[in-house]
Amino acid sequence: MINGYNIFWTNEVERNLMDIFNYISKNFSEKEIKKFIEKVDRRLIYTLRSTVNIFSKMFTGLF
Repeated sequence: MINGYNIFWTNEVERNLMDIFNYISKNFSEKEIKKFIEKVDRRLIYTLRSTVNIFSKMFTGLF
């Protein structure tokens, strides 16, 4: 949960991310794996912060 918002991942997203992680863990160094994870984290946080208002307006009153 980031900033009080729940993030729901689809099964497809979870599988894809695990497939990518499994691939890089077999083919790259720990340094490159850490760099990849940090980049994904930064991108996710940036995307959520820049689009949070879009989604909150979309789901207002549904729950």
